[in-house]
Amino acid sequence: MRTMNYVKKLAALTTAFLIVLSFLAACGERRPDGIHETQVIRQLSVQEYGPYVFYSRGAVIRYNRTTNEVSRPGDDPECDGAELLNGTVTELNQIYEGKLIFSCFTAFSHDFRYVSYDVVSGKTKVIASLGEAETAASHTAAVFDGYLYYARKLLKEGGDRTKLSDYETYFCRTSLSGGSEERIMRADGAALFAVTPGRLVTIKDGKLLSADLNTKEETILMDFDEYGFSGPAGKSSALGNSVFFLCKGVNNDQVIVRADAVAETAEVIVNEPVFSFCLTDGGIFYLPKVTRDGKMKDDNGEEITVPAEVPGNELRFCEIDGSGCRVAAKLGQVNARGDFTVIDGKLIGLLGAYDPEDALSVTAFFGTIDLKTGQYSTAFSPDAADAVTAR
Repeated sequence: MRTMNYVKKLAALTTAFLIVLSFLAACGERRPDGIHETQVIRQLSVQEYGPYVFYSRGAVIRYNRTTNEVSRPGDDPECDGAELLNGTVTELNQIYEGKLIFSCFTAFSHDFRYVSYDVVSGKTKVIASLGEAETAASHTAAVFDGYLYYARKLLKEGGDRTKLSDYETYFCRTSLSGGSEERIMRADGAALFAVTPGRLVTIKDGKLLSADLNTKEETILMDFDEYGFSGPAGKSSALGNSVFFLCKGVNNDQVIVRADAVAETAEVIVNEPVFSFCLTDGGIFYLPKVTRDGKMKDDNGEEITVPAEVPGNELRFCEIDGSGCRVAAKLGQVNARGDFTVIDGKLIGLLGAYDPEDALSVTAFFGTIDLKTGQYSTAFSPDAADAVTAR
């Protein structure tokens, strides 16, 4: 009798093992072959892991840079999370230990969620869910040491849930492995900008601040007015203790700033007009901003020529500290139009084919540029309804 029970248990365990194995095989097409990882934390619409580059265009889009194939991970029939991955995605926050962290609004509700998507298994997990009244103005979030940091509005003690004025904004954190949400400190009008080891980097009253996670003591890293800046232009990227971002001056030119949250210093490291940049583990790629003639119609329907700010035809590279700036590649009329990354000698991201006679005439697409040959390939048009078929 015991022998029979043992055989039954062994058969059941074998069947369970085969089921799990078949599931892993089904999701195995996403298993990165030759892991490509970066220590850079990017608050951008382009994120990378293994052979994949993820892009946010309403939904999460997955581009395989080795096969030039495009798909929506939420459409994989054998994996979960379609309602999150195909929902109203607001930001891709970063890749952390093989998991894509992103934020989204859920369908048919105003709930806001921070979600992790496991690139290998296809599993999704809601890290934090915020009601409409609890959602902060800024959706910036970042993972450090296994915790997701974000801003959340919380009801005051004895407050009325129907009154928005009865909510206060706090910086909070939740472990990716689960557990209760922890309050870190009141925001008091500050917006979360980045997270570095032991520090929250925030923006408040025209200043870049660094707050110690233990003592909550704040230090001014940069007073934008003193530099003649109006403030950051877009999101940040972080590497180690440093945060890198574009800062806009009063003349509307953008320069690259590096702020060290631990050393409590900040400086301009690329002091020429910059259109966009990409921080990598080995240095910074950036596109200078140039002004060219564009054409448009005036109020009378007459064609006029106006100045247009576009990326220059040189991709430049400098060290992490801004030294050694040099030309990395010569580009043609096809150039980066938005966020991009550089992997294995290829620029990947939202590109634009610029009309040499009209700088305002641009055909946008997601694709790659080979930095050695200048050849480019189109993965998909971001304006296409399905936006998932490689060309």
